Amino acid sequence: MAVTLYTKTLATQPNSPQLAGEIDADPTIAPKYVAAEGISWTSPNVLQVWMSDALTVGEEAALDAVIAAHVPITGLDDTNLAPFSYPRPPEVTDDASKGVAVDDWWYDTLNDATYLCTDNTVGAAVWEESGGTEIVQLAKKGIFQVVMSSQSNPYASTSSADWAVLARFYYQGSDDIGPISKVQTVAAVVQGNNTGSLQIYDATNLQVIAQATNIITGPTFVIYDLGTVSNLPTGPAVLEIRGARSAGAASTIGYSSVHMEF
Repeated sequence: MAVTLYTKTLATQPNSPQLAGEIDADPTIAPKYVAAEGISWTSPNVLQVWMSDALTVGEEAALDAVIAAHVPITGLDDTNLAPFSYPRPPEVTDDASKGVAVDDWWYDTLNDATYLCTDNTVGAAVWEESGGTEIVQLAKKGIFQVVMSSQSNPYASTSSADWAVLARFYYQGSDDIGPISKVQTVAAVVQGNNTGSLQIYDATNLQVIAQATNIITGPTFVIYDLGTVSNLPTGPAVLEIRGARSAGAASTIGYSSVHMEF
């Protein structure tokens, strides 16, 4: 399969994961879009999009239209959705001089790895590879699953009594993929004997979508149901998976996955 690189100079950097999803969703462009290579942003202000073959005049016009219509979701840089997406790991020179801020994420599209910037000092940036969050969407079965982990454990965890963000993902909206009808989590109390809670939060529209408090009660990872699902956004949104321990004795709650049906 031939691979063609389409380039376009833009005034501002797009949100790469969001724009990649918009390109992949366009019926005119999607058949030639090489999702495995995706898109990248290079200096100075050049957007690169990989296609399996040369675009026709109509296809190129459709791609231009998608790019022109792209409006990054408000606050995406604050939601840790990898504003930097390139086919390589980050380097010490990927620093403040290139617009990198502490707590920015970098997605290495070539090696399918994610890095967090902990120091953006010019010439001495520090990037730490995360354990990763795997998102599995089984559209034919109506299942959307987020599998969470950390560098040291096959699950994400929190010991905070306040809501702590465990993972974030892009939800296309109920008008696109349908409404979420059920939310379940596989979780356990991995340290201590307190109870735990879980919440699905729409960070774009500032709405709680599903929440169950004090449901996680034992040291064995089992399935818990969050009950009623409401306030689903009709359009694209950033959803957060939030966890917390109950007030009182210190404990650590582990979350292995969140399973959604639509």
